Amino acid sequence: MSSSRVYVGNLSWGVKWQDLKDHMGKAGKVQHADVFEDASGKSKGCGIVEYASPEGAQAAIESLNDSELFGRMIFVREDREEGKDRGERAPRTYQNYSRGDGSGNYGGGGSFNRRGGGRFSGGGRGGNSFRSGPPVASADDKGRQIFVSNLSWKTSWQDLKDLFKDCGGIVRADVIKFPDGRSKGVGTVLFHDAESADDAINRYNEYEFQDRKIQVRLDKYL
Repeated sequence: MSSSRVYVGNLSWGVKWQDLKDHMGKAGKVQHADVFEDASGKSKGCGIVEYASPEGAQAAIESLNDSELFGRMIFVREDREEGKDRGERAPRTYQNYSRGDGSGNYGGGGSFNRRGGGRFSGGGRGGNSFRSGPPVASADDKGRQIFVSNLSWKTSWQDLKDLFKDCGGIVRADVIKFPDGRSKGVGTVLFHDAESADDAINRYNEYEFQDRKIQVRLDKYL
């Protein structure tokens, strides 16, 4: 393993960067820890931890994956986007994703909380839809898109679409992935209307899907 960073998912909404740093410090010296937040400052349930060495990151994956933090079993995986400048790009959860006819990149706006202070913000998005070509960013998307976390690594965009189709018309479904094609265990679903998104949250938050209890909340990275 060459990367010194790990991606941590299924975090409790109450976990702050210091909590994450303290917990992950059990595996080795932590250089910094970030917890991703939505535009309102609420945790998105995932984050990044950078160790002083790749050995520390490997130890974290081996010893802290499926460990309990704030009452939740977290998952720890290698972060494969270490070579990019943290101060000039969006949070990693939106860097790569999979759709029915391809993959693309988000430049989504928002912020993240990191050790040492400072916040990141940005805008713009792009990619491919399972229905058509690249979607056009629109303020109308706000309130219509949900963020789904703690997905099984085998979950595809089609699985997400099939799960939520009973809630209303779906514009697109995405599973966010690492550059090598592995799932990050999170995704988004955009509905035709806000009522369908609300219904999906009410019906499927904490729902067991493919042997995982998924978390569903409104995506405010728009």
